[in-house]
Parts: sequence; C-alpha cells; structure tokens
Amino acid sequence: MENKLIKEYLNLLHQFYQKYQEKIGKREVGVMLSGGIDSSLIAYFTSNYFPKTLFFTLAADESSDDIFYAKILSKKLNKNLEIIFYQKTDVEKIRKKVGEILIKNKIPSTPTQLSLACAFFLICQKVKEENISYLFTGQGPDILLAGYHKYKNVKKEKLNEEIKKDLPLLAIDKKRDNALANYFQIKLINPYLEKDFVDFALKIPQEFKVNLINNEVYEKYLSRKVAKFLKLPEKIILRHKKALQYSTKIINFIK
Repeated sequence: MENKLIKEYLNLLHQFYQKYQEKIGKREVGVMLSGGIDSSLIAYFTSNYFPKTLFFTLAADESSDDIFYAKILSKKLNKNLEIIFYQKTDVEKIRKKVGEILIKNKIPSTPTQLSLACAFFLICQKVKEENISYLFTGQGPDILLAGYHKYKNVKKEKLNEEIKKDLPLLAIDKKRDNALANYFQIKLINPYLEKDFVDFALKIPQEFKVNLINNEVYEKYLSRKVAKFLKLPEKIILRHKKALQYSTKIINFIK
C-alpha cells in the first residue's frame, strides 16, 4: 500500500508540473520556501522542471529555523536562496494595505490572518522586485495531510472526517494568498490544491497521515515517505510542522 501511494503521489505531481512547464516555458519562477516538508517537496519538483528557479525565505533575523532548513535544501538542489529579512517597521508600513486587501476579499482580519497575509505580502513584494511572475507554494497539506498539531489528538477512524470539516479553512487560505499575489500581478501555483491531488489526499488512509517515524509521532507521514524516496535531506524529512507566523516571528508584530 505504501509504495502504491508514493507512486500515485509522485505521478500526480509530475502530471501537474508537465502542465506548468507547457504553460510557463523557460521563464524564471520562484518558490516560497520555509524548509518544511511541503515547500521542500515543491522546491524539489520546481527546480527539476524549471532550470531558472529562485527560492524565497522570509525571516526576522539570522536565528530563524527556516533559514537553517532552507539553506540545507537549496544547497542540496543547487539553487539560489533569497532570504528576505524584515523588521517591525516593514510590517507597520504594509499593515494597512494588507488589511484593506483582506477586507476587500471578505477575509477576517484576525491576528493569524493578518500575520500570514503580511508575511505573504513581503514575499510577493520581493518576488515582484526580481521580475518573477510565477510563484509556487506548498499550501494545502497542513489540512489535507493532517499537518496541524490538533490532528494528532484525533482518533484515527475520525481523522479524515475532521479533515473534510476543515476544507473551508483551506479555501480561505487559498483566497487570501491569491488576493495578495494578484495585488502584485503574480500568478500563484499551488500543486497540492489541484483538484486531483485534493481528491487523492481525501482518500489516503489515516495511518498515512499521522504515524510513527523512529518511535515519534509525525504529521504528513506520506509526504515524508515521498521525500525519503526522493532522497531529500533527513533533517528536512524529520522537521516537525511549525506555522509560518511563528517560524517567521511575524505574529509578534501583529498582536
């Protein structure tokens, strides 16, 4: 079963990327890279299909875990990494505009939504400065493959049911990110949100979403097995989920 699921996972991504390649051609593209399992797999596929790929990582300072893991992956894939350092004043400058975008798109301006939106705004701003029009992200598996910590406490037989209940939250994430990308006239590409992948993810047995690795409970189990098959760095494979607003520390400037 595991090998079959890994093969299907990979086949879907290859199909998507062949389609993206036909559309985009040889233009330079960007990847929003946190160094987590989701964005790392997307970075792997993007760099394999697009020779001109630039990785973008947001950080408040050099101590960021995201920088540590993003550097590991960029070195492995031999791609350039653009680290976007920001300060509190940068967030203050964009907060009003970000809030307007959220209101216009009927997205609640909660601290979480604002912090995620500000982080994405800063990344898109840099992507635009680099004259890149296509940005790939790893949005989706936090819900589809049980990435959030809360799923670890759900009974296995109820896990897929809980995930389906949270799909409206995923729709909000997609709407928010697209609204910000559109502001900069950037085309957002979310392979994990392709209908075929969503359908596939919802059918994956629960034990391939949350399970043990080295006697430790891990979320997004199947993605980690796919990463292992692709020989991605073990540090990436075994990195636990950390929400963007916390890994970038941007939530500290929103509260």
